[in-house]
Amino acid sequence: MQTIGGNAFCVVSDGAKFDLRYARAAFAALAGYALLGRLEWRMFEPFPGNYVWNLSANLALYTGGNHGKVDVACRRARGAAEQGADAGTGVFFDSFLKVADQVVANAERDLEKGRRLSASAKFRRAAIYYQVAERVQGRDNPRRKDAYRDALRCADRWITLGRLPVEHVDLPYEGKSFPALFWKARSQDGRPAPAVGVRQARMESFMAWAPSMCLDGVVEKITVPFLVTYGSGDRQIPVEYAHRSYEQAVNSSNRELHIFEPHDFASNIAKSIMARSSATISPTGLPRTSGCQPADQIKEYFQRGLLKRCPIHLVVL
Repeated sequence: MQTIGGNAFCVVSDGAKFDLRYARAAFAALAGYALLGRLEWRMFEPFPGNYVWNLSANLALYTGGNHGKVDVACRRARGAAEQGADAGTGVFFDSFLKVADQVVANAERDLEKGRRLSASAKFRRAAIYYQVAERVQGRDNPRRKDAYRDALRCADRWITLGRLPVEHVDLPYEGKSFPALFWKARSQDGRPAPAVGVRQARMESFMAWAPSMCLDGVVEKITVPFLVTYGSGDRQIPVEYAHRSYEQAVNSSNRELHIFEPHDFASNIAKSIMARSSATISPTGLPRTSGCQPADQIKEYFQRGLLKRCPIHLVVL
């Protein structure tokens, strides 16, 4: 358990069954706290006021980066972040690049000792750091292209050394072809497994195509039910885009626009966790009322003033 800014962060291992009992109880308390509207949901922000860099750090974590390495990269660039999203991008780039290079060096040492799987995992994380570094650079920055190629090379070594069921393929399209990765899914019940393909765009062609990446001219052709969702806290995509897509869906048989507010997220998380919680202990050691549902129990704790001192954040690794 670690306390940061008055908030408690509990980190547990997904494989530790004993820890997970406490984890479920701790997260149930978090859900109960959210039910009463006392918790403000936020993204991880190592760079206060710099949304672009914060988003990049979150992507590194969400896609499988090591939180310790990401922290090191962020700490080195924290001073430059105060100059704005653009002014210090070179420092951000060098910081994540240095971490990626170090992870590659560690992977090479694993290979020298015959540790293929450990090396594979490290090459995967290195690919993530290279991608995070290059994505915030200008499109004409030659170093960005180098980092992108390093990311692809590391991804290939991750696949090869890990013996993953992935192969490079070319997808024919309008007389041309696109490079892609084909991941062979395994059937669990003897029926044909779905085919999963991931397009590998060449950087130059992707940059030329990126401006056309929208739904204009497409939504009008939709005739099936069409649901547009938007998170009210999104600081990257303007809400006007959601309204525009909804208004364009004139031929949809049933169109709907739903803008999620913080209470929507908290309520849904709480209901999901409470429904699945099998914890028989409370996060504070308080007695549990026999036959009482977890959600009602947590509410009772808060109503009695027994759980109101500190928000609890749970991270399951």
